[in-house]
Amino acid sequence: MQRITSLVGMLALVLIGSLAVRANQSTTQPSEEKQAKAIKLTQPWNKLTTLTDEQKAQIHAIHQTANAEIKAIKDKEDADIMALLTDEQKAELKQLEEQHKAEQKAKRAEKRAEEAESANDD
Repeated sequence: MQRITSLVGMLALVLIGSLAVRANQSTTQPSEEKQAKAIKLTQPWNKLTTLTDEQKAQIHAIHQTANAEIKAIKDKEDADIMALLTDEQKAELKQLEEQHKAEQKAKRAEKRAEEAESANDD
């Protein structure tokens, strides 16, 4: 009797495990149709109504590659410029960046307060 109980328990675990794997596969591997619909293109490409799913995917890939290359160029520029600065200049730059972040944070807080006030007036 214990053998049957343990066998049933093991079969239940295998079934639950296979269901979990199947559920994971369906959520982690969307169909090609879902992938094509999920692609969001930037302007002006998103305005074209006759693009095929393949063209959308290719445009998306080109855009992603270009963004990565642009980021690499900007990172290199920053690194090259930072190499030229003295420690004092780097400290000043850090101060300026912190000041800019604080100003941006204050602006966002002010905007949220205005939006909240506007929502309360309605």
